[in-house]
Amino acid sequence: MMAFWIRRLAAPLTIVLAIAAPALAQSGNRGDRGDRPVVVNVDLTLRRAGERDRELNPNRPLELSSGERLAIAALPTDQNGRRFPLDRFRLDVDPAPECRGRVEVSEWSSGELRVRAGNSRGTCTVDIWVPGNLNLAYTLTFEVGGLGVTNYSPAQASAVVTRLYRAILQRGVDEPSARTAVAEVQRGRIDSQVASMVASGEFQQLRQRLSAADLLTAFYQGLFDREPDTRGVQQYLGELGAGRHAQVIMILVQSEEFERRLPR
Repeated sequence: MMAFWIRRLAAPLTIVLAIAAPALAQSGNRGDRGDRPVVVNVDLTLRRAGERDRELNPNRPLELSSGERLAIAALPTDQNGRRFPLDRFRLDVDPAPECRGRVEVSEWSSGELRVRAGNSRGTCTVDIWVPGNLNLAYTLTFEVGGLGVTNYSPAQASAVVTRLYRAILQRGVDEPSARTAVAEVQRGRIDSQVASMVASGEFQQLRQRLSAADLLTAFYQGLFDREPDTRGVQQYLGELGAGRHAQVIMILVQSEEFERRLPR
C-alpha cells in the first residue's frame, strides 16, 4: 500500500521537470555544467515577400499594411559563438492589449515568428523573449496602416478596377480591359493604371464636357458611393481645376474609407 502512494506522488514531479527542461536548456545557470550550450545572443531577421531578408532593428517601428503577413526569424548564438540548436530553442510572445485586431504574432516553428496585420490601423507593441534568460528580451513596435497599393487580393483588385472605371470613365468595365487592369493593380502599378485612364481620350472628352465639381462628384460616387462632403470639396476641387486628376484619385483610393468598401 505504501509503494502505491509513493508512485502516485512521484508522477506529478516527473511532469513538472519535463515542462521546465526547455527553459533550463536556454538559461545560463551553472547547472548546465559549463560545457552545455546556452543562448547568449539572438539576431532577428525580417523575412518579407518580394524583399531580401534583412536584419530587424527592434528599436525601430515596423510598418505593416493591413492584412500583410511576414516572418521574423531568430538566430540564436551560444557562449562559444556557435549557432544554438533550434530544436531546443523557442521564443515566448506577449502582445499588448491594443494589438487585438491589429497585429497577431505567433511562433510558427522553432526560431521563427509569423506576423499578420489586421484591419485596425494604429500602433501596438509585442514583447518577445527567450525563456530562462531575462537579458534576451525585446519589445517590437508595429505600425499598421492601410492596405497599400501592392497588397490587394484578386477579389480586392477586381473591386478596385470596377470602382476606378465607375469613377473616372463613368461606366462599367469590359472583360478584356478588366483582365489587364486587374493584373496591373495586383502588380502594384495602380498609379500607372490610373494615369493611363486619366490620359485616355475617353476621359478627356468627359473632362471637356464636365466641370471640376461634376468630376469630383463622379469620383466620390464611383469610389465611395456618396456625394463629396464639404471637406472633400475644399481639399480637391482646386486640384481638379488645375488638372491634377490622377493625384486626387490616388489619394482617394488609399484612404481608409475606400478600403472599407473592398471585400475582405
